[in-house]
Amino acid sequence: MGLVDYFKDKDYVLTPCEGLDQLILMEMYSQGIFPMASEKRPGYLILGCPRQRALFDLNEIKISRSMVKFLRSCPGRYQVRINTRKQEIVENCRNIPRKDGDGWIGEDFPRLYASMPNFVSAGVFNQEDELVGGLYGLCVGRIFCGESMFSRESNTSKLAFYAFVLHCRRYGFRYIDSQILNDHTASLGCREYPRKFFRKLLAKWGQAWPETSFKEPGVIFPDPAGGVEEQIRELVSIGRPRQEAGN
Repeated sequence: MGLVDYFKDKDYVLTPCEGLDQLILMEMYSQGIFPMASEKRPGYLILGCPRQRALFDLNEIKISRSMVKFLRSCPGRYQVRINTRKQEIVENCRNIPRKDGDGWIGEDFPRLYASMPNFVSAGVFNQEDELVGGLYGLCVGRIFCGESMFSRESNTSKLAFYAFVLHCRRYGFRYIDSQILNDHTASLGCREYPRKFFRKLLAKWGQAWPETSFKEPGVIFPDPAGGVEEQIRELVSIGRPRQEAGN
């Protein structure tokens, strides 16, 4: 009996927290399950495996005209880097104020996630080398399971997202798992798919690991080789610009 069998007609399962380690975490993600801490339920973990899974199809990303304009303004102002100051990115995501006051990134999550061999982050750095936005998650083969993103300056979480989409496409990824749909991710092109569909993706792509260079530290935006215009053309080709405010 696999872990996912405990869900069936449920999206979440509450379980006593007996400590997470790398092996347990990898087993969870390989079955489509993700853990959440609850400050209101100390000593417990909430395990998620939603019946409707939020996924980004990397051939159907949405981008606004205002965001295209912002991306063109980024060279000289921002860089997006892979796996740089990893734990700091997770800690920034953990410290985002939540409407209900209940954080879901546990106190030990930054250290644990950043130490995972399949951890990948994309951080946005300004001219002063300050971390001002970013995202992180875990790879299961060529599926990126996104965990969280944050922004200290306008549009920087979206900058990290679009730069990372291009990075994933370059390495043969087709989907990014966003777990739970919300207004923000929906505005970027995220959609819900049945749990069964996501499980089939894991079976197909979960063992197709990308080259190690995928997670090696380095600049991915602006592209040091091709420049920002080529990157923007690719984004526009997969997501027709919409007349919406990007933020």
